[in-house]
Amino acid sequence: MSSTTTREIVLAQAALEHAIYFLELGSEKRAAAYFQFASKKLQTISQTLITENPPSLN
Repeated sequence: MSSTTTREIVLAQAALEHAIYFLELGSEKRAAAYFQFASKKLQTISQTLITENPPSLN
């Protein structure tokens, strides 16, 4: 896994932690923004991993 992918994972994790924090404070709109950011990062990560490691046909 590349350092860029690792960085993206760390950013997604941090965004999820922030989202939970804002949910606990009752700020759903702020939490939603962090969830959306994390979702985009996770989508990018999954596409990168699939591209770098295509499934085998075995």
